[in-house]
Amino acid sequence: MKRKFAALLLSAAMLCTLLTGCSDSSSPTPSNPNPPASSSSGSTSTPSDDNNNNSGNSNTTKPGDSDTDNATLPSVVPVITYNSVFSNYLGDNTYQNYFCFTATNPNMVNDFTDGSLTFTYKDSAGNSLGTLKLTLPPIPAGDTITFGTWKPTEGTAAASCTYTYEFSPKGVLVHDDKVLAKHSALVISDFTRTESSSGSVTYTGKITNTSSINMMAVNVDLYYIKDGKPYLADYTDTITNLAPGETKSFLFASNVVFEMEDYDSLQVIAYQNVIIRW
Repeated sequence: MKRKFAALLLSAAMLCTLLTGCSDSSSPTPSNPNPPASSSSGSTSTPSDDNNNNSGNSNTTKPGDSDTDNATLPSVVPVITYNSVFSNYLGDNTYQNYFCFTATNPNMVNDFTDGSLTFTYKDSAGNSLGTLKLTLPPIPAGDTITFGTWKPTEGTAAASCTYTYEFSPKGVLVHDDKVLAKHSALVISDFTRTESSSGSVTYTGKITNTSSINMMAVNVDLYYIKDGKPYLADYTDTITNLAPGETKSFLFASNVVFEMEDYDSLQVIAYQNVIIRW
């Protein structure tokens, strides 16, 4: 009897062991309804704010931006216009030719600080006398800058020119009054012309920086105005380190034989020529 009871206990124990081994001891893992976002090494672009004044300015740079390799020009860029050429005979069959241009920026948001102008100057018959490339001055948003350059020629004076110009996207900045001031912020005063009995001519005056910018360099040029058109004269000066609110003097000196005859008036035009971007 004891043997049968022991056998029954042994059989029951073996049955329990068998049932336990056949069961699934692992619990199911619940699915995660919010899996973690995967990271990416690619850059993320953020749409720029729309600007109602100029819808073409989404691809511009601000002072301090360093990654401008992928920048593109805005849809509204400055327009360069040829105004005039004034020529002086220097002797020895040589003429000095002064070319005058105007840069008008209809873009009310962006400054353009990196541009170039290439022009071919010609004689009165339309023959090419040479080609010159120059760097454009910084052009503030909504501003108009009159500027010029000169080039000598042999045998004949220049009478006209054809030209092209371009701007680099890397030089397009969102206008900041702390970086680039409009030319109207430079105020000319006490302008005087003095001619001596020997024919020497001096022009003196003062220039005041009414902006909040410490200007490293300012171009000051003299223009003859005739029939409403500006002609660059043989007079220019550069004012350096013009602080906000500061007034400095400028001086032009030459000879009456190099002046234009029968001009209507004189005008001094100044503009900021060097900027500190950051």
